[in-house]
Amino acid sequence: MQQAEDALYSNSGNYEQYFDVASLIDWYLVNEIFKNQDARDFASIYLYKDAGGKLKFGPLWDFDIGAGNINFSDAQYPEGWWVANGQWISRMKQIDPSFETRVRARWDQLKASQIDTIVSYVDENAQALQANGAAKRNFDKWPVLGKKLWPNPVVTGSYQGEVAYLKDWLTRRIAWLDGNL
Repeated sequence: MQQAEDALYSNSGNYEQYFDVASLIDWYLVNEIFKNQDARDFASIYLYKDAGGKLKFGPLWDFDIGAGNINFSDAQYPEGWWVANGQWISRMKQIDPSFETRVRARWDQLKASQIDTIVSYVDENAQALQANGAAKRNFDKWPVLGKKLWPNPVVTGSYQGEVAYLKDWLTRRIAWLDGNL
């Protein structure tokens, strides 16, 4: 880890000999889409390394205060950078002129098949959870609908309202990223 960080913060530009940039870009895009509070140098950032290999990012983890589900930071809002302002990503953008180009290329590659389908995926799964009774069982066990809970920024009062909030937030977030990557 120290050698990787030393390379990242040197002027040599040799960080790619330590970091698997493809896994980093995928990890970065998912966490930036959800504006995941914990993915910007706070916690829940996992890496692994095969013997003799590079540092790979993942698994993806801990999205409880992502997708606007936070009331104490700018991660609440669908506009603006979050993970990009973290120490490693911002440094990579600073020292590697191709980094942002590669991020945008990966975004464009995934946009139609993965990114633009997120909202319909949420909708399909929300409907399935309601149809099979899982949503009702969840809120019977944990009666939190309509209650202000930390760190939730809004209280919609219904399952459908919570799903609508998530879908609206993601739609706005994806549009912002698409125009700003």
